[in-house]
Amino acid sequence: MSGILKPIRLARFMRANNIDLLIDNRARLNAFKTFFYEAMFFKKTRVKIIHSYNLSSYLFQSKFLNHIFFRRYDKIVCVSKAIENKITLTTGLSNVTFINNFVPKIHVDKAKTLAYDFPFILFFGRFDNMSK
Repeated sequence: MSGILKPIRLARFMRANNIDLLIDNRARLNAFKTFFYEAMFFKKTRVKIIHSYNLSSYLFQSKFLNHIFFRRYDKIVCVSKAIENKITLTTGLSNVTFINNFVPKIHVDKAKTLAYDFPFILFFGRFDNMSK
């Protein structure tokens, strides 16, 4: 999918399916792409997830760019208190918090079916050697 068409298609999908929350797990940021995504989704509730103490994978080197792009996010969620402290100190952003991994292992019997009577998000990600 073309880089310029991806946020447009994503915006159409979100509008068609009445999705009101955008969880941003992007790493390897590019200022142009980030500007384009911000222009498309600035009215949505947005949460940025940061999985690594290596902030250069998730944030810009420039404090100014971080302030411009991420101050309007509803939350920037980190996976540890140390990452939260580092982001707060290096960027000056105040919308930073952390959530520890709350389930160390999940054992699911293959014969059982999990059923929920509410909408939920199922996320599959990948480990990127540069960000982990």
